[in-house]
Amino acid sequence: MKHIKLLYVCMALMTFLFAACKKDDKTETLTLEKTALTLKVNEQTTIRIVSGNGNYTAKSADESKAIAVIDQNNLKITAKAEGETTVSVSDADGQTVKVAVRIVNLIIPGATLTVEQGSTLTYTLSFGSKYEVSTADDKIATAELSDKVLSIKGVGKGQTQITVKDTPTEKVQVLTVTVINSFAVQKATLSLVNGEDEVIALVKGNLKQLYSFKAEPEGIVTTTVEAVKDAQIVKSENIRVKGEKVGTTKITITDEVSKQTATFQVTVAAAELTIATTTAEVDVEATTEIRINTGNPGYTVSSSAPSIATAEVKDGTRINHLDQLHKAVYIKGLAAGTATITLKDVQGKTVNIKVTVKGKDDIFNIDADGVVKLKDGATAQGAIKIPDTGKSIAPSAFSGNQGITSVDFNNVTKIGKSAFQSSKALVSITGTKIETIEQAAFALSSITEATLPATVTTIGRMAFMNCKSLTKLTCLKMTPPTAEPNTFNGIKEKATLYVPKGAKAAYEAATNWKDKFKEIKELN
Repeated sequence: MKHIKLLYVCMALMTFLFAACKKDDKTETLTLEKTALTLKVNEQTTIRIVSGNGNYTAKSADESKAIAVIDQNNLKITAKAEGETTVSVSDADGQTVKVAVRIVNLIIPGATLTVEQGSTLTYTLSFGSKYEVSTADDKIATAELSDKVLSIKGVGKGQTQITVKDTPTEKVQVLTVTVINSFAVQKATLSLVNGEDEVIALVKGNLKQLYSFKAEPEGIVTTTVEAVKDAQIVKSENIRVKGEKVGTTKITITDEVSKQTATFQVTVAAAELTIATTTAEVDVEATTEIRINTGNPGYTVSSSAPSIATAEVKDGTRINHLDQLHKAVYIKGLAAGTATITLKDVQGKTVNIKVTVKGKDDIFNIDADGVVKLKDGATAQGAIKIPDTGKSIAPSAFSGNQGITSVDFNNVTKIGKSAFQSSKALVSITGTKIETIEQAAFALSSITEATLPATVTTIGRMAFMNCKSLTKLTCLKMTPPTAEPNTFNGIKEKATLYVPKGAKAAYEAATNWKDKFKEIKELN
Protein backbone atom coordinates (compact mmCIF):
# COMPACT_ATOMS: atom_id res chain seq x y z
CA MET A 1 0.00 0.00 0.00
CA LYS A 2 2.83 2.33 0.86
CA HIS A 3 4.28 1.76 -2.59
CA ILE A 4 1.03 2.69 -4.33
CA LYS A 5 0.76 5.93 -2.43
CA LEU A 6 4.35 6.79 -3.38
CA LEU A 7 3.60 6.16 -7.08
CA TYR A 8 0.60 8.56 -7.00
CA VAL A 9 2.76 11.23 -5.43
CA CYS A 10 5.44 10.88 -8.17
CA MET A 11 2.89 11.09 -10.97
CA ALA A 12 1.34 14.18 -9.56
CA LEU A 13 4.73 15.80 -9.26
CA MET A 14 5.59 15.05 -12.93
CA THR A 15 2.29 16.48 -14.15
CA PHE A 16 2.97 19.68 -12.26
CA LEU A 17 6.49 19.99 -13.68
CA PHE A 18 5.30 19.41 -17.33
CA ALA A 19 2.60 22.03 -17.00
CA ALA A 20 5.11 24.45 -15.62
CA CYS A 21 7.52 23.83 -18.55
CA LYS A 22 4.76 24.34 -21.17
CA LYS A 23 3.89 27.63 -19.65
CA ASP A 24 7.55 28.62 -20.10
CA ASP A 25 7.54 27.85 -23.99
CA LYS A 26 7.34 31.06 -26.14
CA THR A 27 5.11 31.17 -29.30
CA GLU A 28 6.89 32.73 -32.35
CA THR A 29 4.99 35.33 -34.36
CA LEU A 30 4.63 34.35 -38.03
CA THR A 31 6.49 37.03 -40.00
CA LEU A 32 7.32 37.24 -43.76
CA GLU A 33 9.91 39.33 -45.53
CA LYS A 34 7.13 41.11 -47.48
CA THR A 35 3.38 40.84 -47.77
CA ALA A 36 2.78 42.50 -51.11
CA LEU A 37 4.52 42.23 -54.47
CA THR A 38 4.13 42.73 -58.22
CA LEU A 39 5.29 40.10 -60.70
CA LYS A 40 5.43 39.80 -64.46
CA VAL A 41 3.74 36.87 -66.12
CA ASN A 42 5.94 33.76 -65.79
CA GLU A 43 8.15 35.52 -63.26
CA GLN A 44 9.09 33.64 -60.07
CA THR A 45 10.15 35.15 -56.75
CA THR A 46 11.12 33.92 -53.27
CA ILE A 47 9.95 35.52 -49.99
CA ARG A 48 11.87 34.58 -46.83
CA ILE A 49 9.87 33.50 -43.76
CA VAL A 50 11.49 35.62 -41.07
CA SER A 51 9.89 33.89 -38.07
CA GLY A 52 7.23 31.37 -37.20
CA ASN A 53 6.56 28.02 -35.65
CA GLY A 54 7.57 25.68 -38.50
CA ASN A 55 5.56 23.20 -40.47
CA TYR A 56 4.60 25.95 -42.91
CA THR A 57 1.96 25.66 -45.64
CA ALA A 58 1.06 27.99 -48.54
CA LYS A 59 -2.09 28.33 -50.57
CA SER A 60 -2.99 30.67 -53.47
CA ALA A 61 -6.52 31.97 -53.56
CA ASP A 62 -6.48 31.77 -57.38
CA GLU A 63 -3.99 29.30 -58.79
CA SER A 64 -4.83 30.38 -62.35
CA LYS A 65 -3.12 33.66 -61.47
CA ALA A 66 -0.29 32.40 -59.24
CA ILE A 67 0.85 29.28 -57.46
CA ALA A 68 2.73 29.10 -54.15
CA VAL A 69 4.93 26.47 -52.51
CA ILE A 70 7.12 26.26 -49.38
CA ASP A 71 10.77 25.47 -49.97
CA GLN A 72 13.05 25.26 -46.89
CA ASN A 73 11.23 27.94 -44.89
CA ASN A 74 10.93 30.12 -48.00
CA LEU A 75 7.78 31.03 -49.87
CA LYS A 76 8.10 30.63 -53.68
CA ILE A 77 5.47 32.32 -55.84
CA THR A 78 5.18 31.80 -59.62
CA ALA A 79 3.07 34.25 -61.67
CA LYS A 80 0.81 32.52 -64.21
CA ALA A 81 -1.52 35.11 -65.66
CA GLU A 82 -2.28 38.82 -65.45
CA GLY A 83 -4.49 39.79 -62.46
CA GLU A 84 -4.49 39.73 -58.64
CA THR A 85 -4.61 37.00 -55.98
CA THR A 86 -3.74 36.36 -52.34
CA VAL A 87 -1.29 33.79 -51.06
CA SER A 88 -1.89 32.56 -47.46
CA VAL A 89 0.99 31.20 -45.36
CA SER A 90 0.27 29.26 -42.14
CA ASP A 91 2.51 27.75 -39.46
CA ALA A 92 2.22 24.96 -36.94
CA ASP A 93 0.67 27.27 -34.36
CA GLY A 94 -2.16 28.09 -36.72
CA GLN A 95 -0.97 31.60 -37.43
CA THR A 96 -1.66 32.91 -40.97
CA VAL A 97 -0.14 35.75 -42.99
CA LYS A 98 -1.51 36.85 -46.35
CA VAL A 99 0.57 38.11 -49.26
CA ALA A 100 -1.09 40.32 -51.86
CA VAL A 101 0.14 39.38 -55.34
CA ARG A 102 -0.31 41.49 -58.46
CA ILE A 103 0.63 39.98 -61.84
CA VAL A 104 1.22 42.32 -64.73
CA ASN A 105 1.88 41.68 -68.44
CA LEU A 106 3.63 44.66 -69.90
CA ILE A 107 3.69 43.45 -73.56
CA ILE A 108 3.31 39.72 -74.18
CA PRO A 109 4.59 36.67 -72.36
CA GLY A 110 8.29 36.27 -72.94
CA ALA A 111 10.97 38.81 -73.56
CA THR A 112 11.76 38.59 -77.32
CA LEU A 113 10.08 40.00 -80.40
CA THR A 114 10.79 39.71 -84.10
CA VAL A 115 9.70 42.35 -86.60
CA GLU A 116 10.40 42.73 -90.30
CA GLN A 117 12.25 45.75 -91.52
CA GLY A 118 9.70 48.44 -92.37
CA SER A 119 6.88 46.71 -90.46
CA THR A 120 5.21 47.75 -87.19
CA LEU A 121 3.98 45.61 -84.30
CA THR A 122 1.31 47.03 -81.97
CA TYR A 123 0.23 45.87 -78.51
CA THR A 124 -2.50 47.22 -76.24
CA LEU A 125 -1.38 47.45 -72.62
CA SER A 126 -4.19 46.22 -70.37
CA PHE A 127 -3.02 47.49 -67.01
CA GLY A 128 -1.84 50.64 -65.31
CA SER A 129 -2.22 54.18 -66.45
CA LYS A 130 1.22 55.65 -67.04
CA TYR A 131 4.21 54.27 -68.92
CA GLU A 132 7.65 55.13 -70.10
CA VAL A 133 9.28 53.53 -73.18
CA SER A 134 12.78 53.77 -74.63
CA THR A 135 14.93 52.03 -77.23
CA ALA A 136 18.65 51.30 -77.07
CA ASP A 137 19.21 51.85 -80.82
CA ASP A 138 16.60 53.71 -82.84
CA LYS A 139 18.47 52.84 -86.07
CA ILE A 140 17.31 49.28 -85.56
CA ALA A 141 13.87 49.75 -83.98
CA THR A 142 11.73 52.56 -82.56
CA ALA A 143 9.04 52.39 -79.88
CA GLU A 144 6.14 54.76 -79.29
CA LEU A 145 3.20 54.89 -76.88
CA SER A 146 -0.17 56.34 -77.70
CA ASP A 147 -2.62 56.04 -74.84
CA LYS A 148 -2.18 52.34 -74.02
CA VAL A 149 -1.01 51.26 -77.49
CA LEU A 150 2.67 50.36 -77.85
CA SER A 151 4.04 50.50 -81.42
CA ILE A 152 7.37 48.92 -82.30
CA LYS A 153 8.73 49.59 -85.80
CA GLY A 154 11.58 47.71 -87.51
CA VAL A 155 13.99 50.24 -88.99
CA GLY A 156 17.20 48.40 -89.82
CA LYS A 157 18.41 44.82 -89.70
CA GLY A 158 19.85 43.88 -86.31
CA GLN A 159 18.96 43.47 -82.64
CA THR A 160 18.26 45.99 -79.88
CA GLN A 161 16.47 46.36 -76.54
CA ILE A 162 13.25 48.25 -75.83
CA THR A 163 12.41 49.10 -72.23
CA VAL A 164 8.84 49.55 -71.01
CA LYS A 165 8.27 50.86 -67.50
CA ASP A 166 5.06 50.88 -65.52
CA THR A 167 5.79 54.01 -63.53
CA PRO A 168 3.29 53.49 -60.67
CA THR A 169 4.77 50.08 -59.81
CA GLU A 170 8.20 50.81 -61.26
CA LYS A 171 8.12 47.38 -62.82
CA VAL A 172 10.28 47.22 -65.92
CA GLN A 173 10.18 44.84 -68.86
CA VAL A 174 13.12 44.76 -71.23
CA LEU A 175 12.29 43.37 -74.63
CA THR A 176 14.89 42.02 -77.02
CA VAL A 177 13.76 43.07 -80.50
CA THR A 178 15.22 41.42 -83.58
CA VAL A 179 14.64 43.20 -86.87
CA ILE A 180 14.86 40.88 -89.82
CA ASN A 181 15.26 41.75 -93.45
CA SER A 182 12.03 41.11 -95.29
CA PHE A 183 14.09 40.58 -98.44
CA ALA A 184 15.86 37.23 -98.35
CA VAL A 185 16.86 34.14 -100.29
CA GLN A 186 15.49 30.67 -99.77
CA LYS A 187 18.84 29.18 -98.72
CA ALA A 188 21.60 30.75 -96.68
CA THR A 189 24.17 28.29 -98.01
CA LEU A 190 24.47 26.52 -101.32
CA SER A 191 26.81 23.75 -102.48
CA LEU A 192 27.51 23.19 -106.17
CA VAL A 193 29.73 21.08 -108.35
CA ASN A 194 31.77 23.14 -110.75
CA GLY A 195 29.89 23.69 -113.99
CA GLU A 196 26.49 22.89 -112.49
CA ASP A 197 23.76 25.35 -111.61
CA GLU A 198 20.93 25.51 -109.10
CA VAL A 199 17.91 27.73 -108.63
CA ILE A 200 17.03 29.29 -105.27
CA ALA A 201 13.98 31.43 -104.60
CA LEU A 202 13.93 35.10 -103.72
CA VAL A 203 11.64 36.05 -100.86
CA LYS A 204 9.78 39.38 -100.93
CA GLY A 205 11.68 40.89 -103.82
CA ASN A 206 10.44 43.68 -106.03
CA LEU A 207 9.29 41.33 -108.82
CA LYS A 208 10.84 43.67 -111.34
CA GLN A 209 14.23 41.96 -111.67
CA LEU A 210 15.88 45.14 -110.43
CA TYR A 211 18.72 43.59 -108.48
CA SER A 212 22.47 43.89 -108.25
CA PHE A 213 24.98 41.29 -107.11
CA LYS A 214 28.32 41.51 -105.34
CA ALA A 215 30.54 38.47 -104.90
CA GLU A 216 33.45 38.24 -102.47
CA PRO A 217 35.65 36.87 -104.00
CA GLU A 218 34.56 37.23 -107.61
CA GLY A 219 34.64 34.67 -110.40
CA ILE A 220 33.57 31.58 -108.46
CA VAL A 221 29.93 31.71 -109.58
CA THR A 222 27.67 33.56 -111.98
CA THR A 223 24.21 34.70 -110.89
CA THR A 224 21.12 35.60 -112.90
CA VAL A 225 17.54 36.45 -111.94
CA GLU A 226 14.61 34.86 -113.71
CA ALA A 227 10.87 35.34 -113.27
CA VAL A 228 8.70 32.26 -112.80
CA LYS A 229 5.12 31.31 -111.95
CA ASP A 230 4.15 28.36 -109.87
CA ALA A 231 1.16 26.11 -110.29
CA GLN A 232 -1.06 28.54 -108.38
CA ILE A 233 -0.05 31.42 -110.65
CA VAL A 234 1.80 33.03 -107.77
CA LYS A 235 4.47 35.33 -109.03
CA SER A 236 7.97 34.80 -107.75
CA GLU A 237 11.55 35.28 -108.79
CA ASN A 238 14.50 32.94 -108.69
CA ILE A 239 18.26 33.27 -108.66
CA ARG A 240 20.11 30.86 -110.91
CA VAL A 241 23.59 30.24 -109.56
CA LYS A 242 26.21 28.47 -111.66
CA GLY A 243 29.59 27.24 -110.46
CA GLU A 244 32.45 28.62 -112.54
CA LYS A 245 35.48 27.57 -110.51
CA VAL A 246 36.32 25.81 -107.27
CA GLY A 247 36.08 27.91 -104.10
CA THR A 248 33.74 29.62 -101.63
CA THR A 249 32.17 33.01 -102.14
CA LYS A 250 29.71 35.28 -100.36
CA ILE A 251 26.99 36.71 -102.57
CA THR A 252 25.22 39.91 -101.58
CA ILE A 253 22.09 40.72 -103.56
CA THR A 254 20.57 44.19 -103.35
CA ASP A 255 16.95 44.95 -104.13
CA GLU A 256 17.40 48.20 -106.02
CA VAL A 257 13.81 49.24 -105.31
CA SER A 258 13.77 48.82 -101.53
CA LYS A 259 17.58 48.95 -101.10
CA GLN A 260 17.34 45.92 -98.84
CA THR A 261 20.06 43.32 -99.04
CA ALA A 262 20.30 39.59 -98.59
CA THR A 263 23.33 37.35 -98.47
CA PHE A 264 24.08 33.71 -99.09
CA GLN A 265 27.23 31.65 -99.33
CA VAL A 266 28.11 29.34 -102.18
CA THR A 267 30.73 26.59 -102.09
CA VAL A 268 31.80 25.16 -105.44
CA ALA A 269 33.45 21.75 -105.37
CA ALA A 270 35.70 20.37 -108.08
CA ALA A 271 33.91 18.47 -110.83
CA GLU A 272 35.05 15.18 -112.27
CA LEU A 273 36.74 15.55 -115.64
CA THR A 274 34.65 13.66 -118.20
CA ILE A 275 34.53 13.74 -121.99
CA ALA A 276 32.25 12.29 -124.66
CA THR A 277 34.72 9.54 -125.64
CA THR A 278 38.25 8.45 -124.78
CA THR A 279 39.05 7.04 -128.22
CA ALA A 280 39.11 8.75 -131.57
CA GLU A 281 39.95 8.08 -135.21
CA VAL A 282 40.95 10.87 -137.52
CA ASP A 283 42.28 11.02 -141.05
CA VAL A 284 45.53 12.69 -141.96
CA GLU A 285 44.94 16.44 -142.38
CA ALA A 286 41.48 16.07 -140.82
CA THR A 287 40.12 17.26 -137.46
CA THR A 288 37.72 15.69 -135.00
CA GLU A 289 35.92 17.23 -132.01
CA ILE A 290 35.45 15.60 -128.60
CA ARG A 291 33.05 17.34 -126.19
CA ILE A 292 34.11 18.08 -122.60
CA ASN A 293 31.06 17.07 -120.55
CA THR A 294 32.22 18.11 -117.07
CA GLY A 295 35.41 19.56 -115.64
CA ASN A 296 37.08 22.58 -114.13
CA PRO A 297 37.81 25.22 -116.81
CA GLY A 298 41.38 26.21 -117.40
CA TYR A 299 42.16 23.28 -119.68
CA THR A 300 45.48 22.28 -121.23
CA VAL A 301 46.27 19.50 -123.69
CA SER A 302 49.40 17.65 -124.68
CA SER A 303 50.23 14.95 -127.22
CA SER A 304 52.51 11.98 -126.74
CA ALA A 305 53.34 12.13 -130.47
CA PRO A 306 52.92 15.69 -131.80
CA SER A 307 54.17 14.60 -135.22
CA ILE A 308 51.15 12.28 -135.48
CA ALA A 309 48.40 14.29 -133.79
CA THR A 310 47.99 17.63 -132.05
CA ALA A 311 45.11 19.02 -129.99
CA GLU A 312 43.66 22.26 -128.64
CA VAL A 313 40.70 23.23 -126.44
CA LYS A 314 38.20 25.79 -127.69
CA ASP A 315 34.47 26.45 -127.80
CA GLY A 316 32.61 23.38 -129.01
CA THR A 317 30.10 23.19 -131.81
CA ARG A 318 26.50 23.70 -130.66
CA ILE A 319 24.05 21.15 -132.00
CA ASN A 320 21.14 23.59 -131.79
CA HIS A 321 20.18 26.87 -130.12
CA LEU A 322 19.10 24.99 -126.97
CA ASP A 323 22.51 23.37 -126.59
CA GLN A 324 24.60 25.02 -123.86
CA LEU A 325 27.96 26.54 -124.62
CA HIS A 326 30.69 24.06 -123.88
CA LYS A 327 34.37 23.37 -124.42
CA ALA A 328 35.74 20.67 -126.67
CA VAL A 329 39.05 19.05 -127.55
CA TYR A 330 39.91 19.47 -131.24
CA ILE A 331 42.31 16.78 -132.47
CA LYS A 332 44.14 17.13 -135.80
CA GLY A 333 45.72 14.19 -137.62
CA LEU A 334 49.15 14.89 -139.10
CA ALA A 335 50.53 11.47 -140.01
CA ALA A 336 49.41 7.87 -139.84
CA GLY A 337 49.96 6.28 -136.44
CA THR A 338 48.74 6.43 -132.85
CA ALA A 339 49.08 9.07 -130.15
CA THR A 340 47.75 9.78 -126.67
CA ILE A 341 46.18 13.18 -126.09
CA THR A 342 46.14 14.15 -122.40
CA LEU A 343 43.52 16.68 -121.26
CA LYS A 344 44.16 18.41 -117.92
CA ASP A 345 41.93 20.84 -116.03
CA VAL A 346 42.80 23.58 -113.56
CA GLN A 347 42.32 21.18 -110.62
CA GLY A 348 44.94 18.82 -112.01
CA LYS A 349 42.41 16.18 -113.05
CA THR A 350 43.40 14.38 -116.26
CA VAL A 351 41.88 12.12 -118.88
CA ASN A 352 43.61 10.41 -121.81
CA ILE A 353 42.32 10.10 -125.37
CA LYS A 354 43.71 7.28 -127.51
CA VAL A 355 43.97 8.62 -131.05
CA THR A 356 44.44 6.62 -134.24
CA VAL A 357 45.42 8.69 -137.25
CA LYS A 358 44.51 6.92 -140.44
CA GLY A 359 46.73 7.30 -143.48
CA LYS A 360 45.13 7.85 -146.82
CA ASP A 361 45.39 4.16 -147.61
CA ASP A 362 43.20 3.34 -144.64
CA ILE A 363 40.18 4.13 -146.77
CA PHE A 364 40.60 0.96 -148.82
CA ASN A 365 39.08 -2.45 -148.31
CA ILE A 366 41.24 -5.11 -150.01
CA ASP A 367 40.07 -8.72 -150.09
CA ALA A 368 42.17 -11.88 -150.22
CA ASP A 369 42.34 -11.68 -154.04
CA GLY A 370 43.67 -8.14 -153.93
CA VAL A 371 40.42 -6.55 -155.16
CA VAL A 372 40.28 -2.94 -154.02
CA LYS A 373 37.06 -1.22 -152.86
CA LEU A 374 36.32 1.85 -150.76
CA LYS A 375 35.51 1.15 -147.08
CA ASP A 376 31.95 1.80 -145.96
CA GLY A 377 31.70 5.37 -144.79
CA ALA A 378 35.19 6.26 -146.02
CA THR A 379 35.93 9.20 -148.30
CA ALA A 380 38.64 9.24 -150.93
CA GLN A 381 40.05 12.61 -151.82
CA GLY A 382 43.18 14.28 -153.06
CA ALA A 383 46.15 12.29 -154.28
CA ILE A 384 45.67 8.59 -153.43
CA LYS A 385 47.99 5.60 -153.73
CA ILE A 386 46.65 2.07 -153.90
CA PRO A 387 48.27 -0.08 -151.16
CA ASP A 388 50.85 -2.67 -152.10
CA THR A 389 48.38 -5.53 -151.62
CA GLY A 390 45.93 -4.10 -154.15
CA LYS A 391 45.93 -6.06 -157.44
CA SER A 392 42.75 -4.90 -159.15
CA ILE A 393 40.22 -2.11 -158.84
CA ALA A 394 36.66 -3.39 -158.34
CA PRO A 395 34.01 -2.30 -160.88
CA SER A 396 32.56 1.13 -160.05
CA ALA A 397 34.74 1.27 -156.92
CA PHE A 398 35.30 5.05 -157.19
CA SER A 399 32.63 5.92 -159.77
CA GLY A 400 31.30 9.45 -159.37
CA ASN A 401 33.98 10.43 -156.83
CA GLN A 402 34.36 14.20 -156.59
CA GLY A 403 37.48 14.40 -154.44
CA ILE A 404 40.25 12.26 -155.97
CA THR A 405 42.73 14.38 -157.92
CA SER A 406 45.34 11.73 -158.87
CA VAL A 407 45.88 7.98 -158.59
CA ASP A 408 49.08 5.98 -158.22
CA PHE A 409 48.01 2.42 -159.03
CA ASN A 410 51.19 0.92 -157.56
CA ASN A 411 50.86 -2.90 -158.01
CA VAL A 412 47.41 -2.88 -159.64
CA THR A 413 47.18 -4.94 -162.87
CA LYS A 414 43.49 -4.49 -163.71
CA ILE A 415 41.23 -1.46 -163.51
CA GLY A 416 37.62 -2.59 -163.40
CA LYS A 417 34.59 -1.48 -165.36
CA SER A 418 33.57 2.13 -164.63
CA ALA A 419 36.04 2.20 -161.71
CA PHE A 420 36.65 5.97 -161.99
CA GLN A 421 33.81 6.95 -164.29
CA SER A 422 32.63 10.56 -163.84
CA SER A 423 35.39 11.34 -161.31
CA LYS A 424 35.31 15.05 -162.04
CA ALA A 425 38.33 16.01 -159.90
CA LEU A 426 40.64 13.30 -161.31
CA VAL A 427 43.34 14.90 -163.50
CA SER A 428 46.23 12.37 -163.61
CA ILE A 429 46.97 8.63 -163.28
CA THR A 430 50.18 6.55 -163.12
CA GLY A 431 50.96 2.89 -162.71
CA THR A 432 53.80 0.50 -163.41
CA LYS A 433 51.99 -2.86 -163.62
CA ILE A 434 48.64 -2.14 -165.26
CA GLU A 435 47.66 -4.78 -167.80
CA THR A 436 43.96 -4.31 -168.40
CA ILE A 437 41.77 -1.20 -168.39
CA GLU A 438 38.13 -2.26 -168.60
CA GLN A 439 35.09 -0.60 -170.14
CA ALA A 440 34.45 3.05 -169.22
CA ALA A 441 37.11 2.89 -166.48
CA PHE A 442 37.89 6.64 -166.79
CA ALA A 443 34.98 7.84 -168.95
CA LEU A 444 33.74 11.35 -168.28
CA SER A 445 36.60 12.10 -165.89
CA SER A 446 38.70 15.25 -165.91
CA ILE A 447 42.02 13.55 -166.70
CA THR A 448 44.47 15.94 -168.31
CA GLU A 449 47.36 13.47 -168.55
CA ALA A 450 47.90 9.76 -168.05
CA THR A 451 50.86 7.35 -168.19
CA LEU A 452 50.22 3.76 -169.22
CA PRO A 453 53.04 1.32 -168.41
CA ALA A 454 54.64 -1.10 -170.88
CA THR A 455 52.59 -3.86 -169.26
CA VAL A 456 49.25 -2.62 -170.68
CA THR A 457 47.76 -5.03 -173.21
CA THR A 458 44.07 -4.14 -173.39
CA ILE A 459 42.09 -0.91 -173.13
CA GLY A 460 38.32 -1.52 -173.11
CA ARG A 461 35.39 0.21 -174.71
CA MET A 462 34.85 3.84 -173.78
CA ALA A 463 37.71 3.63 -171.27
CA PHE A 464 38.67 7.27 -171.87
CA MET A 465 35.53 8.39 -173.67
CA ASN A 466 34.62 12.04 -173.26
CA CYS A 467 37.74 12.85 -171.23
CA LYS A 468 37.59 16.28 -172.77
CA SER A 469 40.48 17.65 -170.72
CA LEU A 470 42.96 14.97 -171.84
CA THR A 471 45.89 16.68 -173.57
CA LYS A 472 48.71 14.19 -172.97
CA LEU A 473 48.70 10.39 -172.98
CA THR A 474 51.96 8.49 -172.52
CA CYS A 475 51.95 4.80 -173.48
CA LEU A 476 55.23 3.01 -172.69
CA LYS A 477 54.46 -0.21 -174.56
CA MET A 478 56.45 -0.62 -177.81
CA THR A 479 53.49 -2.27 -179.55
CA PRO A 480 50.15 -0.54 -179.29
CA PRO A 481 47.76 -2.12 -176.76
CA THR A 482 44.44 -3.37 -178.07
CA ALA A 483 41.90 -0.54 -178.11
CA GLU A 484 38.23 -0.39 -179.06
CA PRO A 485 36.85 2.01 -181.70
CA ASN A 486 35.28 4.23 -179.03
CA THR A 487 38.02 3.93 -176.40
CA PHE A 488 39.16 7.53 -176.91
CA ASN A 489 35.98 9.09 -178.34
CA GLY A 490 35.43 12.66 -177.23
CA ILE A 491 39.00 13.46 -176.12
CA LYS A 492 40.59 16.77 -176.95
CA GLU A 493 41.38 17.14 -180.66
CA LYS A 494 44.86 18.45 -179.90
CA ALA A 495 45.69 15.65 -177.47
CA THR A 496 49.24 14.35 -177.97
CA LEU A 497 50.28 10.70 -177.69
CA TYR A 498 53.79 10.00 -176.42
CA VAL A 499 55.30 6.60 -177.20
CA PRO A 500 58.72 4.93 -176.72
CA LYS A 501 61.52 5.83 -179.08
CA GLY A 502 61.15 3.72 -182.21
CA ALA A 503 57.45 2.94 -181.67
CA LYS A 504 55.91 5.88 -183.49
CA ALA A 505 55.39 4.05 -186.73
CA ALA A 506 53.62 1.19 -185.02
CA TYR A 507 51.11 3.51 -183.31
CA GLU A 508 50.57 5.49 -186.50
CA ALA A 509 49.59 2.25 -188.17
CA ALA A 510 47.48 0.89 -185.30
CA THR A 511 43.70 0.85 -185.58
CA ASN A 512 41.89 3.03 -183.03
CA TRP A 513 45.09 4.95 -182.25
CA LYS A 514 46.10 6.80 -185.37
CA ASP A 515 42.67 8.29 -185.93
CA LYS A 516 42.30 9.49 -182.29
CA PHE A 517 45.64 11.25 -181.82
CA LYS A 518 46.55 13.73 -184.52
CA GLU A 519 50.04 14.10 -183.09
CA ILE A 520 52.19 11.20 -181.97
CA LYS A 521 55.64 11.92 -180.54
CA GLU A 522 58.44 9.68 -179.43
CA LEU A 523 59.96 10.06 -176.00
CA ASN A 524 63.58 11.07 -175.83
